[in-house]
Amino acid sequence: MQKDIILVILVAFVIFFWIENILIKSGIFNLPGKKDLTKNKGTNNNLLAIDATETPIERIKKN
Repeated sequence: MQKDIILVILVAFVIFFWIENILIKSGIFNLPGKKDLTKNKGTNNNLLAIDATETPIERIKKN
């Protein structure tokens, strides 16, 4: 069971990485780099960053 979950996570990561690279190479998905973000301090840019690393995972409760 645990090996299946690890395999699913690995496959999801590979697919996510593959799609991300395709979007970056196509120019559709372009985020500014750190230098670009710090260079324009006087402009009013709306930027939203969400840290979801500490979000608890909801698991199905066993009877």
